[in-house]
Amino acid sequence: MNHNTAKLTQLLVYLEMSYKFAQMKLAENNKTERDLRNQIADLVNTQRGTTTLNAESKTEQSWAVLLRWQHWIDDRVEQLNSELARVLAQKPELRATVRNTLRKNESLKGVLESLHKNNKAQEIKKSLYD
Repeated sequence: MNHNTAKLTQLLVYLEMSYKFAQMKLAENNKTERDLRNQIADLVNTQRGTTTLNAESKTEQSWAVLLRWQHWIDDRVEQLNSELARVLAQKPELRATVRNTLRKNESLKGVLESLHKNNKAQEIKKSLYD
């Protein structure tokens, strides 16, 4: 293995680590998206379940508590939706990074494979002429 091939092999190791890191970031983004969507769904379902008061609890205090609870849920859902929008905005860039690092990785593997074949062919030729 010559000096250039060794450097390219080191670069391949770096690219593989870079690809795995990009995949990890995308997976983390997907998990965050899923968690936010679940939290929003839970809050919306909770909100739907608290919209009615029975006849005994129709006091002003009960209504005030209910309205505060509804307001808190609305605010929290708004916050979660903002966070979800931020997470979704990052996704195309993360996907592009994964795609690009994979392309570079695969290209370099092809170059190294080609170099190894050429080196073997040269060794065979050299041994035939010796």
